[in-house]
Amino acid sequence: MATPVDRRGAARAGVGALGALFVLTGAANDRTGRPEGIRVLASTHGHDATVGAIEREVARRGIRLFATIDQSALGPEAGVPIAPSTLILFGNPAHGLTFLAAAPLAGLDWPVRMLVTDIDGRVTIAWPDFAAIASRYGAMGIAGEVAIADRTATAIAHIAAGAPLP
Repeated sequence: MATPVDRRGAARAGVGALGALFVLTGAANDRTGRPEGIRVLASTHGHDATVGAIEREVARRGIRLFATIDQSALGPEAGVPIAPSTLILFGNPAHGLTFLAAAPLAGLDWPVRMLVTDIDGRVTIAWPDFAAIASRYGAMGIAGEVAIADRTATAIAHIAAGAPLP
């Protein structure tokens, strides 16, 4: 049986690719239930390839990879089948801890999380809007760190998705 936590990028259930690219922020009432402050980008790659690309880009940048969790592997255990869903946790403590120093409850949103899902055959990457995190917790005086986190996560997602950098 597959373990739900896979730190080495072992085989996961792969699913098709998607050609269209899009980035969304803000509230939405579609089937994906995207809340405000979440960015979503379509990947041109399959699920496994997208997860692997995120892991490689995180490593290439020297950012710490904390865990890769195959959430869909938990489905059979719980008797709840779900579409492929992988949560990747990573971060640079020197930057992330700045959020926590400014607002300790921001630890609920750190390390950085990227979620790769396959919904109706469309592979997407979702990650938080860091300005929304700072606002949510009242983390003042860290605009520079917010900008770095935002640029870095956005670049990782776009590279992993095979999308042009913004």
